[in-house]
Amino acid sequence: MTGGTRGQDHDEESPAARRIPEQRPGGVPDTAGAPPAGPCASPEAPPARPMAVPVSVPPPVPVLSHQVLASLLGAWALAACSAEETAAVEEHLTSCAPCADEALRLRDAVGLLHTDGSLDLDPTLRDRVLDGCLGRRPARIPVPSWAAPYDAETARLDALLRDIGNAE
Repeated sequence: MTGGTRGQDHDEESPAARRIPEQRPGGVPDTAGAPPAGPCASPEAPPARPMAVPVSVPPPVPVLSHQVLASLLGAWALAACSAEETAAVEEHLTSCAPCADEALRLRDAVGLLHTDGSLDLDPTLRDRVLDGCLGRRPARIPVPSWAAPYDAETARLDALLRDIGNAE
């Protein structure tokens, strides 16, 4: 309708023009001329309910003793536990302060295992250690007589260290 009584400029269907199903005997509406409701729909069938979508529920956390959970801390720090064990350990860490402290210490240790640098020793370390051993100054206090055998052995070690070459 254009220029309706309410002063609207667009087409509007009046309530009288809308098709209202008529009632048939027995209180069932007459649906003649209405679009089909679906292949399985019938006036007597209850309305279809939406299917429930299964929701993934995390597995229940197994109940393990404190001793078992404490023994799993090392494996947990290395991420070597199963999902259930990990969940149980993490649940336990929220309520057990000693285990939480141990877990932090172990995680820090695992971080040290994954270093970016080389684990090989400095090639000059051997020479520096030997120089430090051989460059020691003599004792200021004379060695007592009962320590004379020890002093003799350390003198032999000093001589042996001087004789060892870099290739050895």
